[in-house]
Amino acid sequence: MEQLGGDGQVAFAGETLGDVADVGVDAERFLDLGARPVTVSGNLKVDTPPLPVDEDVLAKLKKQIGKRPTWAAVSGETPEALKNVEVRIGQKTMTLAVASSTLNEQRAARVSSASGAVPASLIKALADLSREIDKKQSQDGGAKEVLAARVKSLMVDVPDLPNFSRFHDAFRDDPKSKTSEGHMRAAYYMAYDAASCEYIKLNDKQIDERLKSGPELVSSKFVIPYPPGFPIMVPGQVITAETIAFMRKLDVKEIHGFNAGKGLELLKPDALAAHKSKASQR
Repeated sequence: MEQLGGDGQVAFAGETLGDVADVGVDAERFLDLGARPVTVSGNLKVDTPPLPVDEDVLAKLKKQIGKRPTWAAVSGETPEALKNVEVRIGQKTMTLAVASSTLNEQRAARVSSASGAVPASLIKALADLSREIDKKQSQDGGAKEVLAARVKSLMVDVPDLPNFSRFHDAFRDDPKSKTSEGHMRAAYYMAYDAASCEYIKLNDKQIDERLKSGPELVSSKFVIPYPPGFPIMVPGQVITAETIAFMRKLDVKEIHGFNAGKGLELLKPDALAAHKSKASQR
């Protein structure tokens, strides 16, 4: 048996058995649409009794609030959903002012009126702020175009993520294996020894020369650009031309594991050779 959503049909073997609604209002709507039968399941969020309260904590909270007005942001698509909005503190109940989360002031006023709540000034403040931003952007020639180009460069014109290449042979039990697995842990801890690492700037000619003729470039750490927030290098991974091209095209400020001032942190070829020799003797 499968239940679809909070307010949805319950089906078994492809046959509709009925509709389930959280509240009576939804049940009435389902009935109007011809659904049969309709069951009101209740809503755990609003149907449960209030939790026990620590009176000392309650007293402290009430003292902090004092006589200041209190408001709550409450979600709801219809006026009915916002009727009788209450916030419970322990066994005490307070009816609070309600404001719609939308910037549509007319709709906010209708919802507030229907719910019997006092319209909050938050809606007007947000609407005024929105209009002020639009005005500034319209007066600042080219600002919208610059922003749009920036967003496009981050969200659309992003180079394809490079595929994982393989681990360096020094970290593989069988370098001739058709699979690419390796001992990332060993590479990670090797990088703890500064003498085993070297730095090469991303646009240095050495990068292109070693990609072409060797020795292989091997990452010493995780390198994760944001966006997309996905590791493009891991410790012990052989770095390919595709990975370098991706790094050079990136237009983001946050790249974990990469210091532009120092360059790529790599495991030195002689350190890799020494580790491979020790591993082969085990």
